[in-house]
Amino acid sequence: PRGGAYIGALVGNPVRGDGTLYVSSSDGKVYALAIATFTREWESEALADKLWTSPAIVGDTLYVSTFDGHIHALSAETGGLLNWSFKAEAGFSSSPVIYDDTIFVGSFDRHLYAIEIGSDEPLWRFPREKPAGNWFWAAPEVNEGIVYAGCLDGTLYAIDARTGEEKWSYETQDERGKPSPIVSSPVLMDNLLIVVNEAGFVYAFNLDGKLANEEPISVGDDVRSSFSAHEGRVYIRGEKNKLYVVDIGDREVSQPISLTIEE
Repeated sequence: PRGGAYIGALVGNPVRGDGTLYVSSSDGKVYALAIATFTREWESEALADKLWTSPAIVGDTLYVSTFDGHIHALSAETGGLLNWSFKAEAGFSSSPVIYDDTIFVGSFDRHLYAIEIGSDEPLWRFPREKPAGNWFWAAPEVNEGIVYAGCLDGTLYAIDARTGEEKWSYETQDERGKPSPIVSSPVLMDNLLIVVNEAGFVYAFNLDGKLANEEPISVGDDVRSSFSAHEGRVYIRGEKNKLYVVDIGDREVSQPISLTIEE
């Protein structure tokens, strides 16, 4: 905020409301910043020791997941706690995603949960039997009743949003053919689902689970941050602090742009 008011380290992505930017901080609070002036409108009480996830906003309510297993509902106008919260036995690893009045969120118990807003019990958890091979760290993408969830075990899962049943899955790999964690959330672009794994391989799926291209495209760099996709191109920041632009149709990777400022 303006005026040098420190609000703590920011790990999760900010979320935009009507004239306001909402952001979770490593000091355990959620802050509302006026977009026009970047002055602080409010700060919540401390919801946890630290918050690394992004809030989700629906109407005038913010939903925040915490490492200690809570989902808190806050007033987007004042930051005050509302009268519903959810408590799980394990902490939540991903940011919440809301679709059809249901929260989808990954847990440190290696399951993905569907929680109807206002309920005290999960609608379902996935997988139903034994846990997945690792955490669902990245927030899922939900489209037309299907939840697309990337897992740190390297697998992309497509799950029915109402029943929790698996529709299909696909294991992504690194250059050695070994499973590579999916740290970044999937992104929809037109009728394609774009997935980038930690090894920097870009996969384009049709929504029926079939690959749009026979082989993934490598950017030659590790990827652990969010990416975006627009009009056939995918924009990716690699761990070498370079920006890569991938043309999905032509299967080309542009000359990377350095994001490092030289002194």
